[in-house]
Amino acid sequence: MHSVGNGFQGLVLMSEFHPDVLIADLNMPQMDGFRMLAALASCEFAPKKIIVITALSDADIVARGGVPERAVVLRKPIALHDLEEHVRPT
Repeated sequence: MHSVGNGFQGLVLMSEFHPDVLIADLNMPQMDGFRMLAALASCEFAPKKIIVITALSDADIVARGGVPERAVVLRKPIALHDLEEHVRPT
């Protein structure tokens, strides 16, 4: 497991490690989650599973550009068992 503080660092790390799962917040400094996810759309190292954790409403997410259709959006605050349910392999 690796952790970074912004979307740009996340892209760099994903290019090195090719993770199966990405857990991202949409509000991050410098490059936010929206821009990071948009950049991932054209990358061969995009994770198979994307989980977005946010306090934003659906309307706010759409107004800021949306997230990939395959992304699972979980609302803050989130219980650990809810996150585990989406991270476990199927």
